Formats: sequence, structure tokens, C-alpha cells
Amino acid sequence: MKNESTSGNREVKAGGQNPLPEDRSKLQNTTGPTPPMPPTIQFQKIPIGQHFEFRGRRYQKLALSMASDEDRNGAIFQAQTEVLPDPLPEVDLPSEFARRQPQAKPER
Repeated sequence: MKNESTSGNREVKAGGQNPLPEDRSKLQNTTGPTPPMPPTIQFQKIPIGQHFEFRGRRYQKLALSMASDEDRNGAIFQAQTEVLPDPLPEVDLPSEFARRQPQAKPER
């Protein structure tokens, strides 16, 4: 460190103390663990019709590069954009409800 002299015979050290400790393990112990980041997925890998989250808003993919948010505002996404997959999975109806057709009324 550089020593600077001021008026009188006192010496002042410029630069101060190094904020990082020599031993990096002490640094990790003082700052604590970092929370895990949620897994992201590229926009191109999301199937059309599925929901996802981007910058705090929830979207539904409409086409290869288009999505709509909850306010029905459209947005264009690049294929490599990292987004969060939908935290709320889509609820699938049981297969019997999907195949059920309206029944015709019997004639009298």
C-alpha cells in the first residue's frame, strides 16, 4: 500500500483494508447460501397452448414466436428466450369426459 504523509509526522495509509479475506471459505460462511434459481426453459421448447412465466407475467404460447399475457396483450418472443415453465400444471379432464358426446333425446 502507498503511504501518504500529511501535515505533521503522521502517516496515513491509502487504500484501507482489503474487504475480501485471504481465505475464500470464510467469505462463503459469512454471506450464507444463495437460494436456488428456478429451472428455466427456452421459449422454443414450450408446446403451443401451454402457459409460462416471463418477467413476472404469465403468458400462453399461441404460435412459434407469439404469446399472449393474462390481459390478452400479444408479445413476440425469440426462440432462445429463457422463460419459466408454468408453475401451475394444466388440469386434464379424465378421458371419459373428453370422449363424452351429448346424447340425443329419445323420440316418443
